[in-house]
Amino acid sequence: MVKGEMKKLIAVVVGCVAALSAGAAESHVVFDKPAQRWLWGGFGFHNSETSMTSIMSEEFRDQRVLKTFREISPTYARVFAGYWDWTREAMDRFADYYDATFRRAGTTLYVVPGRMPVITEDFDATNYCEAVATRLEYLVKERKCTKIRYYCLSNELSVGPTYAWFGKHLDLYAALNREMHRAFMRHGLDIGLQTPDSSGYSRMSDIDWAITNINEQTDTYCWHCYERNLQPGDPALYANLTTALTNLVSKAMRKEKRLSLGEFGFTTGRDACATTDTTPSAIPAASSPAARPSPAPRWGLPRSTRAPSRPSRGQWSTTPIPSFARTATRPRRRPATTWRASPGSDSTCATTRTACSAGATKSATIRRTPISTRWATS
Repeated sequence: MVKGEMKKLIAVVVGCVAALSAGAAESHVVFDKPAQRWLWGGFGFHNSETSMTSIMSEEFRDQRVLKTFREISPTYARVFAGYWDWTREAMDRFADYYDATFRRAGTTLYVVPGRMPVITEDFDATNYCEAVATRLEYLVKERKCTKIRYYCLSNELSVGPTYAWFGKHLDLYAALNREMHRAFMRHGLDIGLQTPDSSGYSRMSDIDWAITNINEQTDTYCWHCYERNLQPGDPALYANLTTALTNLVSKAMRKEKRLSLGEFGFTTGRDACATTDTTPSAIPAASSPAARPSPAPRWGLPRSTRAPSRPSRGQWSTTPIPSFARTATRPRRRPATTWRASPGSDSTCATTRTACSAGATKSATIRRTPISTRWATS
C-alpha cells in the first residue's frame, strides 16, 4: 500500500513540474531599466589642438600630439569646433585630425565654438544657426565625424570679449537655442544641445532657469566648477562638490536628462577671471559678423564691407542688445566680402577665441585679406 501511494505521489509531482515547464515556455519576462543609466567611463579631456594642426610641424604633431592622445584615448572630449564661418579647408583639417584620434579611440565629442561673435543690432539668428548646422552636416555626413554628439552655443555664456554676457540676456540665449535646435532638425543631425554651460556655485541657478525655459531643446545640462578657496585633499572640497552635483543631477533626472561636468579645476591663488578680453588676438567686427542677406550662400558667407580692425587695449565694447523679433527681418544687401587668415593660421573667422587657444592665435598673427565668397583655400 505504501509503495503504491508513493508511486501516485511521484506521478502527481512529475505532472505538476511538466505543467509548470510548459507554462514557463509561453511566458514573457520583462525587465524594467532606469530612465537614465550611469555613463561614467573615466575623466574626459578638453582638447585644444584640433584647430591648431596647421601651425604644427609634422614631427611635433606625430611624436608629441598624436602619441600623447593615443596614450590617453579618452572616451569623452570637449573640443573647440562648430564655428559658423569655418572654411572647407579648416573643416577638412579638423576631420583629418578626427580620423587620426577620435575615430580610433571612439571618443564622444562635445563641441563648442569658443565664444560666439559680438551680437549687434543687425545680428541674424536664423542665418547664424543655419551656417553652423550646414558645416556640422558636412563633417558628420560627408567626412563621417559621427562621434560629434553634443553642441553648445558658447563657452560659459560668453559673447565676444565679455564673459557670461548671455547671463544678462537669457531671453536671447533661449531664443538662439530654439533656433539652433530647429536648424539641427532641418539638417537631420543627431546632435544634442548642452545648456547652459555656466560656471561656478553662484551660477547653479542657471540650471533651474534652463529646465524651466529650454528643457525641450536641451539634451544634456552642463555645469563647470572651479574651486577658488580650497585645496585638493580638503574634506570640505569633497563635501561642497558632492552636494552641488547631487543637487544638479537630481534636478536633471527629474526631467529624464543627464548632467555633464564640462570643466573642473582649481584657481586658488589666482585672480577671478577677467570679464573683458584685452589680448591682441581679440578681433572685433564693426558690425555683427552674423548679419547676412537671406538666404545666405551655402559655404562662403558674405561679410559686411566694413572691415574688422584690431583693437587697442580696452577698446572693446558691445552695443545694446536688440529685440530678438528684429532677426525675422531681412537686412539690406551689402557688397559681399569674406576674410581669410594669413598662411599658418587655422582660424578663418572674426570670432573671439577663448583663452585656451590665445597663445597659438598670437603666434599665428592673424591678418585679414579679402577673398571670394567661396571656400577659402591656401
